[in-house]
Amino acid sequence: MSLVVNKGLKLELLPSESMLHVLEQNIGNARFVWNNILERYLDLYKLFKFHGYTLSPTINNLNAILKMLKQENSFLYDGESTSQQQVFQDLNKAFTKFFKEGYGFPKFKSKKNPKQSFRIQKNANNIRITNRRIRLAKLGYVHYHTSSKYKKLLKNSKINNVTVKRENGKYYAIVNITTTVEELEKTNMNVGIDLGLKNLATLSNGQVIVNIDLTHEDKMIRKYQRKLNRQKYMSNNYKKTLQKYYKWLNRKNNKIQNAYHQLSKHIVKNYDIIAMEDLNIKGMFKNKRWAPKLQKISLYKPHANDKIQIQMVRKNIHTNQSFLSIQPNMQRMRISKTRTNNRYTRMDLPIM
Repeated sequence: MSLVVNKGLKLELLPSESMLHVLEQNIGNARFVWNNILERYLDLYKLFKFHGYTLSPTINNLNAILKMLKQENSFLYDGESTSQQQVFQDLNKAFTKFFKEGYGFPKFKSKKNPKQSFRIQKNANNIRITNRRIRLAKLGYVHYHTSSKYKKLLKNSKINNVTVKRENGKYYAIVNITTTVEELEKTNMNVGIDLGLKNLATLSNGQVIVNIDLTHEDKMIRKYQRKLNRQKYMSNNYKKTLQKYYKWLNRKNNKIQNAYHQLSKHIVKNYDIIAMEDLNIKGMFKNKRWAPKLQKISLYKPHANDKIQIQMVRKNIHTNQSFLSIQPNMQRMRISKTRTNNRYTRMDLPIM
């Protein structure tokens, strides 16, 4: 049985020098629109409240603020238009999550953040993809690099939108597509997952999934951090060292993300019902007893547990499996009871 799902395919962009200015302009426009819409909404909210009224952050209200911004800042007309519309829609979703789902209040975006992005919504022919190049509005055709598997998916799937992102000195396009996947065969097996410090996870059947070794990557990152501190800011040598620093930072991040995918893929493929402890990693970092131990484990960062859960949920939706998130104070299962001959079964996932 086939299931219709949405997936994101990550392509590495290879822009020319002339395209870099357009990319940075659209990234800056998206950040400018977000910050100014948020600031003006808060000012208007206070004004309405002072006179005894309320102003909700609806799509129409945020869109009206965007129109005022465009009238006052003509440079916004030079940017990609659908990406600016996506900004106030994303801001509306952020407010909805704050009011209804208990997420944090929307924050202003910083120019210093190493991750910057903007999203282009597909309409007419503003997005086209060939075997080697992707056409984006205001940019034209940009060369990209990806796997042959992704190229085949891009050719045979419907494209919904493209998010262009700058991360650690490189540019990426995350293409959101609608495609079909085959439903996995039922195994009639269920499993509980307990995240740990010494090992990445322990399954209720006794299998232990070990942490990956990032010692070499951390060593090289520290090496180039020290070298950057000694060099003149933005000199030629500084830029060369920065590229090497980004190289090792990306290698570490890719290794971590691969570990998450290997874990979630293995679990979803072999079990029908999956229960996972919902740890508050961010809160644990605030604990003076736990923070030093967590810092030594690269896979444990604030929101790391969220990333594993998100991938589990996505893969379960794609394969029609069941996923349960268990609060720590509601646990009724003890992993120690699943020991076989007082020993755990170790399992090393292949890390490519």
